[in-house]
Amino acid sequence: MANSKATTRSAAQGEVFKESIEEPLTDRELLAYGDELGQLDLTLSQATQRHQTEKQKFKAESEDIVSRQQIVISRIRSKKEYKQIDCYNTFVHADGICEIRRADTHALVRTRNMTAEEYREPLPFPKLAEAGEPQSEDEAAEKAAA
Repeated sequence: MANSKATTRSAAQGEVFKESIEEPLTDRELLAYGDELGQLDLTLSQATQRHQTEKQKFKAESEDIVSRQQIVISRIRSKKEYKQIDCYNTFVHADGICEIRRADTHALVRTRNMTAEEYREPLPFPKLAEAGEPQSEDEAAEKAAA
């Protein structure tokens, strides 16, 4: 009768609750957890690959942004930038230099030494024969005698 009093007391309180109690797993539960673990490993591997890919994309993108920032900061500080301007060469054979000049303003941009190939090129003077003038002193003497 003592047991019935305890049961009556518990039933009288009306409280039913869950308690975590360690129980051995069945074979079916072990297989299900094994399958779940395999899926979790695969999911983690895929997530790690996505993470690595995104890290590489971020690194490349952030490097491009930082590089562009440095260029812009440099231009702001110097208040100058390099631009592609049309230019032409003027050769000064007597000094052995090539002057690089702007095509729009003809201003001197810079000078450099002439190359050996540029020295070998004929000078850009018009041919005297084409202009109706004798080319040498002998030809001039012959023309004067005639």
